[in-house]
Amino acid sequence: MVYPSTTIVEPGIVWHIEGTRFAIGEPDGSKSERCRRLADCSSKAGLRCPIRTNLRHDIWVKLMGNVAYNPISALTRATLVEIVGCPETRELAAAIMAKRNR
Repeated sequence: MVYPSTTIVEPGIVWHIEGTRFAIGEPDGSKSERCRRLADCSSKAGLRCPIRTNLRHDIWVKLMGNVAYNPISALTRATLVEIVGCPETRELAAAIMAKRNR
């Protein structure tokens, strides 16, 4: 799971705004040797790289955030910080994320 925030300044130029977290995990939930090696190398490079035992859960949570925030951002041209800083759009995003199939 990739969590850093970036923006495309122009074609071929990506600006890193913030974030250094890259969660990793195995499909079976194990903390394999390859995960430990990757986490160690990432940590030495200054990145946060937790090994998750239920990465599928993290994927679903991130997907729900994307489902809520990406359309609002596309329609308003607002950043995540601007969306959560505005009571109306923050409330809308929370309502979208809370919606369940009935």
